[in-house]
Amino acid sequence: MLADLLHLRHITRISTFRLTATLGAVFAVGMVALLSIIYVLTATELTARSDHILQQDARRLLAGSDDTLPDRVRAELRRNDRGLNYYALFSASGEQVVGNVRTVAGMVPGHPIDVDDQPGGFGPYRLLAIRTGVGETLLVGRDISQIRDLRQRVLAILVWSGLAIAVGILSAAVF
Repeated sequence: MLADLLHLRHITRISTFRLTATLGAVFAVGMVALLSIIYVLTATELTARSDHILQQDARRLLAGSDDTLPDRVRAELRRNDRGLNYYALFSASGEQVVGNVRTVAGMVPGHPIDVDDQPGGFGPYRLLAIRTGVGETLLVGRDISQIRDLRQRVLAILVWSGLAIAVGILSAAVF
């Protein structure tokens, strides 16, 4: 029978198998590289868009006088009916004046960071700290749970498609 004649050790010595496996491996490496680039670019773009929205919110809040900033933050909190945005204002001494989010250790003003779940059910969210002209700190945050879910799904798709490609190449080489 054909099965008796072609054992796995014999199949790996056939030039057709080697050529198919080599070309398949080159294709698989190219696909993994392409899919990785797509993942990194997508994640970077989504993060950049969130950061842009945070910067716009902060500029809008800081556009008025420093005296009315707490009232503007309160108005944003009232308008935030879906709970996707987070705002807080801290005095120069570090006491919270108004807001629904706490400061995070190690925050650098002007550089947004990702914050995981915090007590009270907040998170994950992206948070930006801005210093005001009078030394106060304005925190502006945005829920990123949907972005994280999308990243995880894209990554899962990449992994599973990579495995499917590898199985397909090995099957094609054997047959």
